Amino acid sequence: MSENETNVAALLPGLGQDLILQERPISSPGPGQVLIRNHSVAVNPVDWKQQAMGFMVDSYPKVLGSDIAGVIVEAGPSVDSFKPGDRVLAAAPGQTIQNNDQAAFQTFTVVPVAFVTKIPDSLSFNEAATLPVATNTASISFFDNLDLPFPSDVSAVEEQKLGSSIPGDILLVWSAGGSVGRAVVQLARVLGREVYATASPRHHEQIKKLGASLVFDYRSPTVVEDIKAAASAAGKRILVGIDNNTSADSLAGVFGVLSDGDESVRKKLLTMVPVEWVKDVVVPKDLDVSWVSGGSKTKEVETWVHTVGMPSWLERGKIAPGPYRVVPGGLGGLQAAMNELKSGVVSGEKLVVEV
Repeated sequence: MSENETNVAALLPGLGQDLILQERPISSPGPGQVLIRNHSVAVNPVDWKQQAMGFMVDSYPKVLGSDIAGVIVEAGPSVDSFKPGDRVLAAAPGQTIQNNDQAAFQTFTVVPVAFVTKIPDSLSFNEAATLPVATNTASISFFDNLDLPFPSDVSAVEEQKLGSSIPGDILLVWSAGGSVGRAVVQLARVLGREVYATASPRHHEQIKKLGASLVFDYRSPTVVEDIKAAASAAGKRILVGIDNNTSADSLAGVFGVLSDGDESVRKKLLTMVPVEWVKDVVVPKDLDVSWVSGGSKTKEVETWVHTVGMPSWLERGKIAPGPYRVVPGGLGGLQAAMNELKSGVVSGEKLVVEV
């Protein structure tokens, strides 16, 4: 790290206010932590929600963001798994634990090694920055909400056994075109579970290549009937769905597929926000709904993902980054990126800024 380098942060000064660029001290990593010089930062929907709604914000000014990729410049005491110069991705936990030094929207971020993964030279920083939150969320869905055990050995043979314990024959992934949906489809393939997905037609071929057997247009007025007909023709049941959008429209579609009137068989739905947040939604009686929260509730899923799962998946090519678009302006472009996300016009790509 150059002695002349400074830490510039895109700070949220107050509720609903635009981000401002301001220098912050460069924090030193403590035991079990590393200091990362960020090269790419990706934006997630929770970022604009925190800005607009104060969601998970205890005080201001606030540094937002989670997805980063860059180079380690300093390793803290007792850290022997990383060294300066290592290229890494990380899920910075600062916005969750209320620690600005550990948030993403700045030049330097301190991150616990449990949330850091080395990346191969074949993966660019921009590509790597699209992966942490999406992969963690998908993993929490399977290993926490659906309570799958971690594979005893990270290998194709052991992983493929796990999917059979998911109820039903087919996993429904609604809104599979985004970064989390893509990660869910890829991880389902790793775990040996067949997937039916929905997405915009322009994403269908791509999602099939990721592992979905069939992909349906969620805008079609017959999408529910089409999915149920396809499953019936295959002699298979869909008892579990993951709704990566969790809006009134998406929930209506998933309810329609899962709720078949047979209340003797419980179905499971995983949502990205609490279903209570969606107005005028009545959950069918045969459906158990759980929220895939920003952190695992019963296991150290993120630690396992970054230290065991993701290194192996990247090495074996089992997970891959999706499309991304660089928003110009560096850290100064983060406000424009969040405005785009909030407007709802972004589809099938992750927004990234280069630091």
